[in-house]
Amino acid sequence: MSGVKKRDKMAADLHAYLAQLEAEVARQQAALAALEAEVTELERELADFQQRYERLLTPIAARLRAVKEAIEELEHRRYVEKRLGDPPPRPAGPPPPTNYIPVEEQYRRAWENKPIEPMPPPINPRRASNEAALKNLYRQLARRFHPDLAADEADRERRNRLMAMINDAYAAEDADLLRYLSDQPFAATSAQSLDTLRLRQLQHLHNELSERIERAQQARAALIHNDLMRLKVEEKLAQRQGRDLLREMSEQMEQEYWERVGVLERLRRG
Repeated sequence: MSGVKKRDKMAADLHAYLAQLEAEVARQQAALAALEAEVTELERELADFQQRYERLLTPIAARLRAVKEAIEELEHRRYVEKRLGDPPPRPAGPPPPTNYIPVEEQYRRAWENKPIEPMPPPINPRRASNEAALKNLYRQLARRFHPDLAADEADRERRNRLMAMINDAYAAEDADLLRYLSDQPFAATSAQSLDTLRLRQLQHLHNELSERIERAQQARAALIHNDLMRLKVEEKLAQRQGRDLLREMSEQMEQEYWERVGVLERLRRG
């Protein structure tokens, strides 16, 4: 086989493999989109259920927990007084955590129904810096390879292919490919080199999509097997029987709370 025929066969094989890989990447993208849509819907359903759960059960659960802790504390004091007279000082334990809230304060907040605001997530300065560098590199390449700068149709086609790669690499946060393109002279970007670059980009995208699909599958499994999701399923089954499971739970906790309040009052009087 002559050198020209060998090169032509290699180019044809590369084109066939690129088409196969592009089809696989398209299948992965469709599967990922379906998974992410399912995860988003599960998250929405769970958030709606959690909002109702917190509205009906969290306040009474906090009050019930506070009164139980108050009873436990008072019973301990009564026990010590009965056995030893004056209660000895409790041994010093480890210092309370920074987010520690005394029982009295919990009791007061529970009665006033004031939720504790969560701490905002910390800002990652390294990620912000990487995103800024990636955006700056993308803009430089876009100005350099933009199709509007083409001298003729062949040049425009080559620039269009390059810009498609640049856009895909930026969307995938593939800084290595963007830096590689930035370091290459424009004349070196022949059709063969573009195919090689496209192969590298598709392989990178294939691996990234595989990882994202795995993470989405894990997220879906975590949502499905979440304790709150199980309770949501139980609520749906109860609804088919004409019952409101969360309201039943709220009423049971409310009844237990007032029973505990009675116990606490008796302890205080005694």
